[in-house]
Amino acid sequence: MKRAGALALALECWSAGLPAQQRAHVHPTIQVGSSYTSAEALGEPAGFALSKEQGGPWLTTLDAGGLISGGAANSWYDFGVRAAAGSTRARSKRIYGTILRYNRLAGPLVLALSGEYVADGGFDVQKGVLNFEATPFAVPSLAIGIPWHGFRWRPWLAAGYGNVFKTSAAAADVEQDGFVRLYARAELVYVFGPVQLNSEATSWIVDGAVSGNNYVKGALSLGVGSGFSVELAGELGRQPPRFEHAGRLAIGLGYQR
Repeated sequence: MKRAGALALALECWSAGLPAQQRAHVHPTIQVGSSYTSAEALGEPAGFALSKEQGGPWLTTLDAGGLISGGAANSWYDFGVRAAAGSTRARSKRIYGTILRYNRLAGPLVLALSGEYVADGGFDVQKGVLNFEATPFAVPSLAIGIPWHGFRWRPWLAAGYGNVFKTSAAAADVEQDGFVRLYARAELVYVFGPVQLNSEATSWIVDGAVSGNNYVKGALSLGVGSGFSVELAGELGRQPPRFEHAGRLAIGLGYQR
């Protein structure tokens, strides 16, 4: 009984800094945001925007993800889908994916095991990855997951093993056949009234290559009611499945649920 109470209190400490719709995992919930990488990524609204990529004209982008979560207080599952598309992105830089993830509260950590399928816009490159991720759920000295004047952040360390289902003969891929990824991700959220800042940075080590595979994204949004917001967003770097360089700045309409 004491252990159950401690787990409940620990989970509340871990989730206290999250938006209300992201706290409960006991009953199935549906969340909508920009991606499914984590609860914090879902904190950034899904967006349809006018966007300008480096050296190009203003066109459109779409970043949207959804996550269905359910389970018990100390273990829960997620099923998600995502799309990063739009006319601004070249077909090879568009991303479509789906994920099934199991999360468990284990001592001072939240551990996550997931299977993910990801493809580019033309489905010329398709990959499957088995990921193992870990994050501390409540470390007051680091203010992890705990509100601090509207600020919270969360680090993740992870390893993944994957397989290339299909690859394009037109361009060499940094990942071939079976591959191993090591990566670290940091998420930051700052909320001040109707204004919210979300940022996420990831660095991958792919088949022993330490440099060159980094990605940073961020969004500043102003809530206008009923889940909608006006959003200024940007991204820079490389991300799976192709790890092609991309950079953009976008302004448009966001939605979060």
